[in-house]
Amino acid sequence: MGRGLILGVSLLLIVALQTPARAAGHVVGAGTQSCSVWGKARSANPQTTADTIYYTSMTNWMLGYVSLLSSATDNDPPSRETMEAYMDDYCAKYPLSFFYEGV
Repeated sequence: MGRGLILGVSLLLIVALQTPARAAGHVVGAGTQSCSVWGKARSANPQTTADTIYYTSMTNWMLGYVSLLSSATDNDPPSRETMEAYMDDYCAKYPLSFFYEGV
């Protein structure tokens, strides 16, 4: 295995293991992170590789969640840019809330 793959897998495990304990039992994955994590990860200049991984995992979680709801209701989902802008606003107002609560 290459060093990059090992680093990537290690960082994903770190993200997974840092899931807050107070999250609702029916929500798993990156949606259980706080909105403050989203705000930091969305900054114009991510501070660390972990910020980039948080942004990617949270965005993909959001897209998957909204895609499922859209297919279940037979509605078109909003664009990724629209969802990200909404979450930027939501998380700026409610930094201590769970990411899934805004999604």
